[in-house]
Amino acid sequence: MNQKELKEYSLRKVFLNRFDPMKYELGIEKEISQDLISKMDIADGIAKGVVVPHNIFSRKLDKEKRTLVAGTPSAGGYSVGTDHLGSEFIDLLRNEMVCLRAGVRVMSGLRGNIDIPKLTAGVSMGWGTEVQEVTEQNPTLGTVTMTPKSGAALVNASLQLLLQSDPSVELMLQNDMVQAIALGLDLAILHGTGTEQPSGIAITPNIGGFNGAGIPEVESLSH
Repeated sequence: MNQKELKEYSLRKVFLNRFDPMKYELGIEKEISQDLISKMDIADGIAKGVVVPHNIFSRKLDKEKRTLVAGTPSAGGYSVGTDHLGSEFIDLLRNEMVCLRAGVRVMSGLRGNIDIPKLTAGVSMGWGTEVQEVTEQNPTLGTVTMTPKSGAALVNASLQLLLQSDPSVELMLQNDMVQAIALGLDLAILHGTGTEQPSGIAITPNIGGFNGAGIPEVESLSH
């Protein structure tokens, strides 16, 4: 093969032709293959596909050999496309809100400051004898005072981004903000500082506690 034929010959087209002959029609590649078959005296039906000349694998064009690779942008990489798989969006690995599932009371429709009466100490059971009365023990009451606190999650996104994004950046931001608010509420309920945020359980005095001490085992209760 001369330099002109070497330059026109496309080994890539030969490979693609095997997968889709209608889309990738062969020109000089088919002519050279037929010529080689006739010169090699190969019987019809024995040579399947396209016969490729051996010197195509060591060709040098115009006294200069260039190596094109996908990994180097200027050497062919710019021609390689990138598939944007918006449907395979990967979210963060997050904690989940637990306080609501643990039974935290939710009150809606509030407007002003509120006071809620509460029981600070309950009645205790006492024991007496045949001639001795049980000691009187009265409950005590208190109040819980609450004032409004403000919390928010704020994100600034352009209209163009909202229109062009895939996946929808609006849905992604909504989900992200809901998760952030849920975890923020959890943190405030448990460890809120009381300064511009609710007072959390951890810093609230006289809230009471329970450590399970003195509870009989299940087997004991059955006797």
